[in-house]
Amino acid sequence: AGRSSGEEQALGIVWQDIEVKIGNREILQLKHGVAHPGRLLGIVGPSGCGKTTLLNCLAQSVPKVCGQRLKGDVRLTNGKRLDLNSGDIAFMSQDDSFFSMLTVRETLEMAAELQLPSVAQPQRAGIVDNLLESLSLIHVQHNFVGGGRERGISGGERRRLSLARELLGNLKILIADEPTSGLDTFQAEHVVRILRKLAKHKRIVVAVTLHQPRSSVWHMLDEILVLTPNGKVAYHGPANKAILYFKRLGFRCPLFMNPGEFLVDLVSLDPNDPIQRVRDLARVEKIEQAFKKMCEERAKLAARRNGDEMDASSAHAGIRRPRKSPFWKRIGLLLKRAYKQNSRDRFVNGVRVLSCIGLAKVYGAVLGVGSEGASAASLPGKISLITFGVISMAQLSLIKTLDLFGRERETVARERMRGQYSAWEYVFSKVIAELPLDCGYSCLFAYTLYTDCQFHTPLMPFLGMHGLLSAVSASLGFAIGAASPSSDCALITGPTLMVVYMVLGVLNPSGVPSPSPSSQCTSPESKSRPRNDLSLDGTASRGDEKRETWSWRKLSIARERRAKEIQNYPSPLQTLKLFSPIKWTIEGMLCLEFKGLEFSRDFRSAPQMGAIALVNSGDQALKALGLSDQTTRNCVRAMFALLSSNLIFSVLALHANSQRRVSLCHALDSPTERVNASSSRRSSSK
Repeated sequence: AGRSSGEEQALGIVWQDIEVKIGNREILQLKHGVAHPGRLLGIVGPSGCGKTTLLNCLAQSVPKVCGQRLKGDVRLTNGKRLDLNSGDIAFMSQDDSFFSMLTVRETLEMAAELQLPSVAQPQRAGIVDNLLESLSLIHVQHNFVGGGRERGISGGERRRLSLARELLGNLKILIADEPTSGLDTFQAEHVVRILRKLAKHKRIVVAVTLHQPRSSVWHMLDEILVLTPNGKVAYHGPANKAILYFKRLGFRCPLFMNPGEFLVDLVSLDPNDPIQRVRDLARVEKIEQAFKKMCEERAKLAARRNGDEMDASSAHAGIRRPRKSPFWKRIGLLLKRAYKQNSRDRFVNGVRVLSCIGLAKVYGAVLGVGSEGASAASLPGKISLITFGVISMAQLSLIKTLDLFGRERETVARERMRGQYSAWEYVFSKVIAELPLDCGYSCLFAYTLYTDCQFHTPLMPFLGMHGLLSAVSASLGFAIGAASPSSDCALITGPTLMVVYMVLGVLNPSGVPSPSPSSQCTSPESKSRPRNDLSLDGTASRGDEKRETWSWRKLSIARERRAKEIQNYPSPLQTLKLFSPIKWTIEGMLCLEFKGLEFSRDFRSAPQMGAIALVNSGDQALKALGLSDQTTRNCVRAMFALLSSNLIFSVLALHANSQRRVSLCHALDSPTERVNASSSRRSSSK
């Protein structure tokens, strides 16, 4: 019964009038072609001929590029459109992207739970066991996959693991982009043998690109498609008839030469010799024209044969989207995977612990000197400790998130492209799994700093502000990573933006003006303050009102000048300042530290410059820094607003990025072209 069902569902791929252009450059131009079920199709050609582009077209997953123009139609032989979300297509790209801290078995088990939610757990375990054994991965099933800085399985084992991951579903089509790249002769032959066996036994379409097909690999191919540098077809047919075809055209393969290398050389152009390049172009054009003459007749015969297969199996071969597991189960799986990926990276976690403790010790030793007690002399040290601590924790949380997000990027894009989970489910699971760890590291830094220096803020609010800062910075990393076109771009954009936030968020010790600084200099109330009874050197003033008035007037002039500078900030920077987590954290912690605090009246050890040199209480210090109307509650509210907005933006950006790939059915330029393509397909079938 299983064999009969497999035969009923044996479907090929038919493509018609595929054209891909970027600007004025022709990338790909194919009139008609068929990939038959149960046969291994090898796509060969020189570099830049459009092999990967053709695979993207067949998989209905063409990356969006500025100035790109797509045309054509790709369908199953039963007339149904291909859909990558349906689970019928497996697409193995050149890069093997995995979660590095999962084992080989855990990787397959996680993929099986996402792709086969309706299959019982014992059956899923049996499928995973069969794949591990058939692809010779059983001996490394408990090894970490690794990648990058983590040591893991070998390149050949990663390639076979990538293939095993794609074979979990009920496939009708398997597309592999250069599955033998980077492998030695034995491993390459082993991978191609597995693909050919899969095509024969499951009666599915298997199409692969081969950059440099070896002789042993060539003889395992059932069909080949040779592309020229112009993106056109030089030959498409049985592999064992290719040499005879080119021999009839006058191109004889030398004895003992690899046929694959001979065909690639035949359609290649010399990049160095202009005269030879002209000859190569003439030869390639001759080959293209020769194949074009026989292309229409072959296309009609292939379409007629596939039409018969369509009539016999169309009742059983409709594409159905796989049923998803409940959202809470998907979130649980993603949460478990994210937690393992974070908690198992012992080296990174150890470095983060040492960094947090070490930074706190350094800051306490360098900036904590003189910050003890409640006096004006402690103000510079306290402000510096808080400022540098906030900047350090914000940058560390941001960079860590961008790095991890970039390493997961390709795997998440692949899974979301197949509709296995939504953007908000992924972001939500990362928030639950990662933010508590980020907050913990930040609190470790804050606790070490708190114990080494004398802060007047209670311990729990002090830790809470640092933890909230880490959460907001990590959410900013989510937003930047989701919106950036690549992980490298995100690693450049994130720290740069945080530096801008730092410049806009730190406080100037020279202070900012009060609403009416001139009136404060001459008002009677200002003369009644205790500070006005003292001169700048700490001794009591004995009626020298002129000197006192001159000092305050000089300060007021400086503050007015500073006010004009602030008002001259460009409006975008004034708006951007409101999104700085550094600004809100520093202001909130200063309010916690100085609100209601009374300083000693000894000004001989007070700072010698800035507005904080003329204060005798925490409230006056906050007023001199422009924070008299600020409260910790407002700062916490602003940070929670930033946290929420960053996460919402992350979900929207991930959803928008998932639309950066298009299928050919959406790439036709106008309804008229769609009708013409449909009518051309029907006429070919007839």
